[in-house]
Amino acid sequence: MMTTKMTKMKSGMTTKTTNKSFIWYLKWVATFGIVGGLALRSFGCQPTDLFVTALGCIIYFYVGYRVSEPTLMIINALCFLLACSGIFITLF
Repeated sequence: MMTTKMTKMKSGMTTKTTNKSFIWYLKWVATFGIVGGLALRSFGCQPTDLFVTALGCIIYFYVGYRVSEPTLMIINALCFLLACSGIFITLF
């Protein structure tokens, strides 16, 4: 269960702060997965880089679903499809 605290800023915007929950950790795992995949790509480790990137995108898609953020879901679904097409092209 995630505890949420809403705070109002001087500009009138509200920010959401949460305790470190399972989703918070998943965000970081997904971030390291995507950045790790990009790093592997820069070192020429293909197709491992695509698998790591695809895994990070799947995890981040799930995070977007859990926090009801359609933009996270859309961008990571597209990145996942692109990574899968790269895997398909590389292996077949």
